[in-house]
Amino acid sequence: MAASEEFIKTCTEQMRCKAMRSVVEEELIAHIEDQKEAYLQEGMEEEKAELMAVKQMGDPIEIGTSLDRVHRPKMDWKTFGIILALAAAGLLVQAVMNRQGIAIEQNHLSTYIKSTAVGMALMVLICYLDYTILGKYPRTIWCIMTLLGAVIGLVTPRINGTKRYGWFIMLLVVSYGGIVYYYRNQKIRGIFKALAWMAAGFGIVILCSQGAPFGGAAKLWMFGSLVMLGFAVIKGWYGTKRWVGVLLLCAPFAVCILMGICILSFGTYQADRLRAMLNPEVYNMTFGFVPMALRQAFHNLKLFGASGNPETDYLPYLAEPENYVMLWIEQNYGFAAGLFVVILLTLLAFLVVCGIRRQSNRLGMIVGVGSLFIFFVPVVVNVMMNTGYSWNTSCALPFISMNGKENVCLYILMGLLLSVFRSQTTLPEPKAKPRIRSGLLFSAAFDKIEKHVDS
Repeated sequence: MAASEEFIKTCTEQMRCKAMRSVVEEELIAHIEDQKEAYLQEGMEEEKAELMAVKQMGDPIEIGTSLDRVHRPKMDWKTFGIILALAAAGLLVQAVMNRQGIAIEQNHLSTYIKSTAVGMALMVLICYLDYTILGKYPRTIWCIMTLLGAVIGLVTPRINGTKRYGWFIMLLVVSYGGIVYYYRNQKIRGIFKALAWMAAGFGIVILCSQGAPFGGAAKLWMFGSLVMLGFAVIKGWYGTKRWVGVLLLCAPFAVCILMGICILSFGTYQADRLRAMLNPEVYNMTFGFVPMALRQAFHNLKLFGASGNPETDYLPYLAEPENYVMLWIEQNYGFAAGLFVVILLTLLAFLVVCGIRRQSNRLGMIVGVGSLFIFFVPVVVNVMMNTGYSWNTSCALPFISMNGKENVCLYILMGLLLSVFRSQTTLPEPKAKPRIRSGLLFSAAFDKIEKHVDS
């Protein structure tokens, strides 16, 4: 065995993270070859030059031990601790609400406890798994998730005219991160391919739901796919102009504005609801009653202690009181208590942003962006809804009032985030698998589009 091979073998054997051994091995070979080349230029014989290069590297056991300390999985205990604190807060809130009789289901509290327990168990399990599988087999995973979503859409019964399986969109959106990562470096044609996979997947799921609309949060979550793709383009992963990514990021807002215009122009029931949200005083006896009551309740809150406002006694009789948990907290314990919950949720989002910024693995970064979007958008919508300044829709507060399958999916996302943060120095980016060339008939058209965009 050559001296360099023995040195590298001894170094990598000290590393407990097997995933990084090949990466470190390549780096060590490069260092030894560079130094060996320098000695060869000085006139040394090849065998002696290699021995000198290896000797100059130092003690292989010490180097391997140092590399093991660097490339060792590290749990993000701050993020994990905030998640536990939010879970505890949610359990406490649900227990008190149940004691007051505020629940739409008989076993609401037991369902919440079970979903939280199952979700946290899955979170810990997923935290220790290899998330890079999303980048190794992205199209296969996307097809499996689409098929699963189609089956769920077909078998889920309608309740009040809708099929309540928007929780599945949470996982579907994050799995799209593998598609975004897979088509990087392909410029405009890569963007078109990523958009085509997204349209096909969501189109099939929506079609199999038999036209039943998702909840407001699920519709917003679907925009997370465009946000991930736009983020990747702005970061330069697709090798095209950044303004293309800006357009992708702006697309969800443009769609919302267009939908609002269409509703106001052609809608009846939906148009009245939208007008009532914008001007509840005019519709205070119909669709504007709830927004007006929510705004009044919010303005009458005390900083500490119960508000004692009789006008807010309607809360237990709302169709989905779990969507108004924030207001319930503030009514019973003061505005400061609600603000504390918001601060905890915002702190978790801040830690996630910091974790994403530290990532050198692009797949981990894009998975983090998707998970952050899915987690924090409902926080913003729920807070606005509880103050009466948002469309009343089905949007529970993460950790505090999410229940059942939605709660389990939330903890699965947290497990993915913890896996990304835990493995930021141990898992290299998944290597691209050999791709089957397709779409040759459109190559010339893509080339023209790319030239136009780059110019």
